[in-house]
Amino acid sequence: MNKIALITGASNGIGKELAYIFAANQTNVILVARNEEKLIQLTDNLKLQYNIEASYLVADLSDIKQTEQIYKNLSSENIKVDYLINNAGFGHWGFFPDTDWEKRTSND
Repeated sequence: MNKIALITGASNGIGKELAYIFAANQTNVILVARNEEKLIQLTDNLKLQYNIEASYLVADLSDIKQTEQIYKNLSSENIKVDYLINNAGFGHWGFFPDTDWEKRTSND
């Protein structure tokens, strides 16, 4: 049985590339991002190209309720995630020590 990787921030950039890497290594993927159109396209491509199971969840991980819903959905389906790639970002740039604490911790 294939292992499962849950990849956040999967619609673009590093998250998208990691999805391809895991799929190429026959790891099933659950992709999480805010852009459903991009997630659908990526999920379909991975299934077709690598013959794996791929699914997606649309969520904004800056909203704690949406992160809790992901956990509930996976738990109710008895899905065990083998790899968690937490790549989601929120567009706040800079060296970590130089960034604004309030912006890093705000749920707004």
